[in-house]
Amino acid sequence: MQLHGSYTSPYVRHCRMALSQEGFDFEFVATDFTQSNQQSPTRRVPFLHDGDLFLTDSTAILFHIRQKAGKPLFQDAAQCNRYCMVNTVMDTGVNIFLLERDGITDSPYIQRQKARVDSGFEALAAFAADWDGSWDDSWIRMACLLAWVNFRKRYDISGYDSLVALLAAADDLPFFTETTPPES
Repeated sequence: MQLHGSYTSPYVRHCRMALSQEGFDFEFVATDFTQSNQQSPTRRVPFLHDGDLFLTDSTAILFHIRQKAGKPLFQDAAQCNRYCMVNTVMDTGVNIFLLERDGITDSPYIQRQKARVDSGFEALAAFAADWDGSWDDSWIRMACLLAWVNFRKRYDISGYDSLVALLAAADDLPFFTETTPPES
């Protein structure tokens, strides 16, 4: 298996963790924007080659990894919903980040997206207040998001005790700390 992506992507990080958790041998291929534009029809990372199988979305990759390990990606609709909400907040946050890197720092669209991130974090904090200490893919995805916003200094989660606690617990997991992005 070859997983293509960047060390800083929260989507790629989740896939790297899942591969590590399941004990699969894989090669991680560091891939930048130019390479992903040339090698993936979605022009983004991650993408995965597993024999003849080519997957171009982190959720499809996670589905494949868990299925190959004989496990479901989600146990129920609540897990799936939590995962999808995290994805919405993450997609929005990454979109704002990339727009701002391109010099687009304020517009009605960006203001709507920032409001979406704010309300999304409130909802995620409510979910995390009921966290039972398990690490299904919805919680792992949330931890990846929280670590990414801290790494990129995108959002201050310090006012959400439940999110801070979830991230602190994730920081104690070997498969989480092994995938921490490099500082430079």
